[in-house]
Amino acid sequence: MRQYLTGDQSSRLFSKVREENGAAYAVESNWYADNALFLVNAGLDPDKLDLARQIIGKEMQMVADGRIDPGLLKQSRQALANRHLLNQDHASWLLAKDLRYKLHADYEDFDMMAAVSRVTSGRLADFVQKLYLNESYVLK
Repeated sequence: MRQYLTGDQSSRLFSKVREENGAAYAVESNWYADNALFLVNAGLDPDKLDLARQIIGKEMQMVADGRIDPGLLKQSRQALANRHLLNQDHASWLLAKDLRYKLHADYEDFDMMAAVSRVTSGRLADFVQKLYLNESYVLK
């Protein structure tokens, strides 16, 4: 979901919020599995705050409805696989991986490449349908 929405310049929110509407310089998202938080954050033009909120809500609803761009989903899956392969040579990634294994022993059996290969439009839609969108903050 993170890669599809905000992973790079071709992602849905980057395209819609930044490129098409000029409402933000940057749009990012993070998923914090340990506390079940999915966060979308953006550096917004204050005059376009409401527009950006509408776009983000619409794009999330489109995914929940299963209206997912198959080409972008394929590109997002490939980007995740590529990032995973590239990170295997980075000391910081190796350290984080070792720490994850120590904190979550069951994570050691997690196969990222297999997980990426199982991502489908349906699974993405199911994920978004289960999100509870309840907060919005503006820091000035």
